[in-house]
Amino acid sequence: LFMLLNALCLKGLGVGISGLVYKLFQPLISATGSLPSILLINVLMTTFWFFGIHGGNMVGIVTTPLTTLGLTLNAEAYTAGKPLPAIFAGAVNSVYGGWISYFAVVIVILLFCKSVQRKSIAKVAAIPSIFNINEPLIFGLPTVLNPFTLICFLLLNNINFSIVYLLMSNGWLGRFFVQLPFTVPGPLQAYLASMDPKSIIVWVALLALDIVIAAPFIKAYDKTLLLEEGEKSAD
Repeated sequence: LFMLLNALCLKGLGVGISGLVYKLFQPLISATGSLPSILLINVLMTTFWFFGIHGGNMVGIVTTPLTTLGLTLNAEAYTAGKPLPAIFAGAVNSVYGGWISYFAVVIVILLFCKSVQRKSIAKVAAIPSIFNINEPLIFGLPTVLNPFTLICFLLLNNINFSIVYLLMSNGWLGRFFVQLPFTVPGPLQAYLASMDPKSIIVWVALLALDIVIAAPFIKAYDKTLLLEEGEKSAD
């Protein structure tokens, strides 16, 4: 049925179904795909997580149809040998955003923190974080109702995506046109989703940047934990 509808659209309008949907909703898509709107989405998502609500699921109601459409348009353009039109496509926001920042926090804890409890949490969370499973850190650290990690993640996620958005806008970094299982490790997923080797370099560079930015916040949090642990041991 959809193949027939697509053929009729191509014959009558010169575009397929996805192209027709894109034209109909172009104003909404343009607004939601802009850098300020994506940064707002990241702020909302991080804030939801702060209160223990699954941020990805909450904003996904709005973003998933748009990122899926962007992925479809990019795949069609790639097949036709044309420039890929959508930056906000597939899992680009997660691959270059939260999946890097959570892993960076795990590394900071393991390298710089002295709290025994939090080091234990980081050891447990390390392997899952490689495969983009961040719940052990979210609820174990915790990041819920934690102002130190709230400010940290607000900075990291938005700085990361701002850099990636600018690199994709000027054509230096490849855009996503392939959807992969979310458990594919970040740098590999960035490469396979865009088939651009530079994506691995960008992912690793953002991880290093996130470690530098996250270190002061996590170390400050670690000091408060050490005081609590000292008081408990004294009791």
